[in-house]
Amino acid sequence: MLRLQVFAAYHQLHLAPMNVSPIYDVNATPGLLQLADGGTSVIIETGIAMGAVTINIEQIDQAPGQTLVSALEAWEDGAEATLQIAEPLYLSSLTIENGIFDPVIVPSRPGNHRIRVLARGRYSQKHDSGKNVAYEEYQVTAWPKVA
Repeated sequence: MLRLQVFAAYHQLHLAPMNVSPIYDVNATPGLLQLADGGTSVIIETGIAMGAVTINIEQIDQAPGQTLVSALEAWEDGAEATLQIAEPLYLSSLTIENGIFDPVIVPSRPGNHRIRVLARGRYSQKHDSGKNVAYEEYQVTAWPKVA
């Protein structure tokens, strides 16, 4: 599992292929997770407008043993979606200073993958924390979707 402290900007973190900046759909229903770019990128909506968050990223070979509902017992919010992954995904936000220049999710094979995002601290009322104090934590898990 990869554990990082990164800078969220404009309430967003992105998981996307290199050189792709996902566009937030203002007409979509607000929530923790939004697919972008035809389902090839993910936007994670943070509670904090600008500041540090902790994110744990795990790539597994099969669906987790725990359902989303049971995983939520230890988290405040959660969402899952199917994502088309054809190439490695990188973590970034809307500020160039935040990019992680090594891939954080590398598919074992191209195709549909499930992605689960769990969050806590999004409702802490800490809208701007600066770069060093992370009040929010996220867990991202990705695995190949079985047909």
